[in-house]
Amino acid sequence: MRRLTGADAARMVLDANGLHQVRIERVAGNLTDHYDPRTNVIRLSDSVYDNASTAAIGVAALEQGHLLNEEEMVGARKTLWAAAMTYVAALAVSLAQLFRLLLIVGNRRRND
Repeated sequence: MRRLTGADAARMVLDANGLHQVRIERVAGNLTDHYDPRTNVIRLSDSVYDNASTAAIGVAALEQGHLLNEEEMVGARKTLWAAAMTYVAALAVSLAQLFRLLLIVGNRRRND
């Protein structure tokens, strides 16, 4: 039976979260593991990519955490933007109402 490597664990977590488009690549060096949001790639160092140790799987899972956190932040930014737009809309309505009232008062003065 084949043991689960860092790359295997990373792929399983990505697939379980519907992130099939994210690639996993090997990167040279030690402690060079990282997620690159510009290219949507998780890069695992040689010591993690093919290693079946618990530590290697943990490092791969950590990189997944960075990616999932980035995905959650996108949703949070959209929600915060929508909330901010409600304030802009409320301001526009208030200004329109003020303008309407000023027009009504202005017309009354002309008619008197």
